[in-house]
Amino acid sequence: KSLDIWDKLPKSDYDHVLIWESFHREDILFSGSECAEPNLGHIIANKAIFNAMVDQVKALKIPVFDKQETTMLSMGDPCHEVVTQTMKIKAKLLVAADGANSWVRSQIGIDCKQHEYNQTALVGLVKHQSPHFKTARQRFLPGGPIALLPLQDDFHSAMVWSLPTEQAHELQELSKQHFSTQLAKYWHHRLGSLSLQSKLNAQKLVALHANEYGQRGVILIGDAAHVIHPLAGQGLNIGFKDIIQLSELSEQYPLNSSSLLSEYTRRRRLDNELTLKMMDFFLALFKNEHPLSVKFRSLGMRALDGMTPVKKELSLLALGYRPNIPLIDRLL
Repeated sequence: KSLDIWDKLPKSDYDHVLIWESFHREDILFSGSECAEPNLGHIIANKAIFNAMVDQVKALKIPVFDKQETTMLSMGDPCHEVVTQTMKIKAKLLVAADGANSWVRSQIGIDCKQHEYNQTALVGLVKHQSPHFKTARQRFLPGGPIALLPLQDDFHSAMVWSLPTEQAHELQELSKQHFSTQLAKYWHHRLGSLSLQSKLNAQKLVALHANEYGQRGVILIGDAAHVIHPLAGQGLNIGFKDIIQLSELSEQYPLNSSSLLSEYTRRRRLDNELTLKMMDFFLALFKNEHPLSVKFRSLGMRALDGMTPVKKELSLLALGYRPNIPLIDRLL
């Protein structure tokens, strides 16, 4: 919104989130009204966000050098130099926003803690017989969660299905009709009949967290600094929070100072680490198939669905709120 592009983005919002798991039909329903919010989130195509941001940057007369392959990074004082095939660019601050396989991160020698989930996410467009009523739905399975995220058309949703890589490859080989049959079976036939409307895109899932968030005059943001499981759709959100924090701090500290890096790291590392750990916790929680674990999960989900104050706090956390008031005080 601060960049004046929010109103230009094609988006679909959802005001409810419905969660259930594989072994029983206990539901948890989160609602925007429970936390006095008009909605719980928005579904926006990544390409639309990227294009809108680039257009706004160009409108502000900020130079954009696209289609450039970086070949060398020279660290200097007070400026660093990035060398491409056709030019050299000097800057006091280099922001590495070049993704999970960050070239900048490797150039400055920062290692990462990384582990594989042995899962692949299948992403596609799904048509369903019944309307979604602006409700995002997610079912947890031992192999990984399936999510249907509502789009502007009431009868279409974006599907993200995380499952063991070998099973994902097998499903990719199926025809759209046979894949739709498998999806409907795992989906408990909610929303009526389902049909795949697009090609399936596959993404191998890993968790990654950089040991450091940069060096003096170089700062990692987004996937260059951290990659999490997509089960709660928080990856892009915490990347945006990196950007907001860095933008605010860059007005308080010299761009090429160690103080900027240390303060940015202090304010962002813990939040990112907690988000990553939380995603791993939920995956492990729903993966356990022991009868006692299944029973306790059922009781827990039933209890949680009736605890509106707790659901409110979970919804606000997912929306990005990090209030300073202690949790117990907010619940009372």
